[in-house]
Amino acid sequence: AEDNFDSATNKEGDNNVAFSDVTVTGTVNTAVAGSYPVTYTYNGVSKKINVTVKAKLTAVNAHDSTIYTGDTWNAGDNFDSALDKDGNSVTFADITVTGTVNTNQAGTNTITYSYDGVSKAITVTVLENKEGISAHDSTIYVGDAWDAKDNFDSAFDKDGNAVDLEDVTVTENPTVDTTKAGAYEVTYKYGKVSKKITLTVKAKLTAVNAHDSTIYVGDAWSAEDNFDSALDKDGNSVAFADIEVKGTVDTDKAGTYPVTYTYDGVSKTINIQVKDILTAVNAHDSEIYVGDSWDAKDNFDSAQDKDGNTVDWQDINVSENPTVDLETAGVYQVTYSYDGVSKTINLTVNPRKTSVEVHDSTIYTGDAWKAEDNFDNATDKKGDPISFEDVTVTGQVDSETAGAYEVSYIYDGVKKVAHITVIQNQAQITVKDSVIPYGEKWEAEANFIGATNRDGVAIPFSKIQVEGTVDVNKAGTYKVIYTYDPNEGTADAGKKQLSVTANIQVEAEIVNPVKPVDPSDPTEPTNPVEPSTSTKPSTEKTPLKVVDNKQHTATYKAAKPLPKTGDQTNTWVIWTGLSLLVLSMLLLVMRGRKKKY
Repeated sequence: AEDNFDSATNKEGDNNVAFSDVTVTGTVNTAVAGSYPVTYTYNGVSKKINVTVKAKLTAVNAHDSTIYTGDTWNAGDNFDSALDKDGNSVTFADITVTGTVNTNQAGTNTITYSYDGVSKAITVTVLENKEGISAHDSTIYVGDAWDAKDNFDSAFDKDGNAVDLEDVTVTENPTVDTTKAGAYEVTYKYGKVSKKITLTVKAKLTAVNAHDSTIYVGDAWSAEDNFDSALDKDGNSVAFADIEVKGTVDTDKAGTYPVTYTYDGVSKTINIQVKDILTAVNAHDSEIYVGDSWDAKDNFDSAQDKDGNTVDWQDINVSENPTVDLETAGVYQVTYSYDGVSKTINLTVNPRKTSVEVHDSTIYTGDAWKAEDNFDNATDKKGDPISFEDVTVTGQVDSETAGAYEVSYIYDGVKKVAHITVIQNQAQITVKDSVIPYGEKWEAEANFIGATNRDGVAIPFSKIQVEGTVDVNKAGTYKVIYTYDPNEGTADAGKKQLSVTANIQVEAEIVNPVKPVDPSDPTEPTNPVEPSTSTKPSTEKTPLKVVDNKQHTATYKAAKPLPKTGDQTNTWVIWTGLSLLVLSMLLLVMRGRKKKY
């Protein structure tokens, strides 16, 4: 009731009276159309209104339909009409459509049209379109009767039912004129399909038709082979038996032979070309080796057909006698054939002579080593020698670390393994420094402590080479080099030698007794110099302070090539030593004079 209430005013004139204070009488049945009175009362004042309930006229109308594959379709095709609740017409744009139609596939499709709660479902059936038409080209002669049905074969409607020619539309371009030679296009159309054919109208004249041809030496031939047709003056076909033929063909000899066909004064001369057969197959012998890959195509060179045209490999027939065995040496015959022509070749499978020869060896730590050291020789599959550069080597040898190593040498599938044993090199030489009194005898062996070969076996001093000497009558420090070749007697002799230097100090000559130095006033030597680190041999005396019996050892691992005789000692070392020596002698002389006076 509140839907139709607008306002109420009290006795003071205020219009803010609440709807709850208003009395309402009357009812409205919204399920039944009609006019219903309703009275609103407040404080003795009433207002009567009418509520009209109208029938709802909403409606949607659509229809089922049948179409064919390939037809176009849209939802509007099956929509008829729609009304709103007041019965007013509703446009299709306001209709909701659900469902789709696949016009490319036969089947049944459901489409629903909806508006304001009212729906209508319809069915669109898509049938297979069997519509088709068939007609054929043809040739007639001037004056022949012709009708469109002569070239019409058949036609079918969408459902596959036969269609009569009367229902087919026929158009001619230009209009067929059977009295005039020419080519005429005739189009047969039914529904959406059409077929265009050509009707050729030929002049009706006596004619003899024959054709040129090419055959090959040895082929069979008869005159009828090249005869096509003949017409009499009325255009009737003439049998070959009525044709006069002149000319002969020698099928055993290549050449061009003219042959003339004549009927009722009309002649046709054609040429029969007899060609030599050029079929050929070319292949060659070859040699391979056991284990090589091979295919019959490898020995095929070329082939030609009877016209001299190149023949593809896939058209060649191949046979083997015996079957080629790539793992067994021997001579195999392979035959290549094409169109009756064959070529047999010999495939020789030779024993494979590939070889690799290496040897094991033993070296010592520190020795130089390269893979070629253990390589002896190798040959290719023919047995011809190959160079080391062509051999693949895998594996490494650490010549600084004792152990057993394997190195593989590979060529053309053949592999040999060399075992290289690296033994710890124990070669070394040890000497010592020393201090000797002025004028005392000195021998090189006195500073030699010992030496061992690479197997750790002691060697005598006689195997040691000594460079340098000591002048016991001149004070100073002398460098003496002791050298030992641990590879003596081997192919590596002289390549790497052990060398160590001993420092021998010859004390100064005592000219005058020297009073012991007062411990409370010690005198230090002037400008003491440590031994030079140079490894080059020197026989010069230098006033280096030597620690008596200090040992020096050279090992194989640390050994370097021995300096050659004639190498120069650093110039500054020599001059410094000489200067210090002269200075020391001057000090001794001055001290002696001071004590004398």
